[in-house]
Amino acid sequence: MKSHKKINVLIRTVGGQNKSKNVGLGHIHRIINILDNLKPINAYFLLEDYGYAKKTLKENKYTKIINIKQ
Repeated sequence: MKSHKKINVLIRTVGGQNKSKNVGLGHIHRIINILDNLKPINAYFLLEDYGYAKKTLKENKYTKIINIKQ
């Protein structure tokens, strides 16, 4: 049986529920959908979180997250 090596992927994104920043969670959900179809991978995130973006990633089992200061 052939073994699949995991690929490392770095993703830089912005997301959150802060109305004043005019940012939503659409980018986060889109990335989750793409990554779920690219498995097996190791996903690392550089994240600008404007509310609930990190929480959403963690709920979907993505835990390698570095917050970028706003």
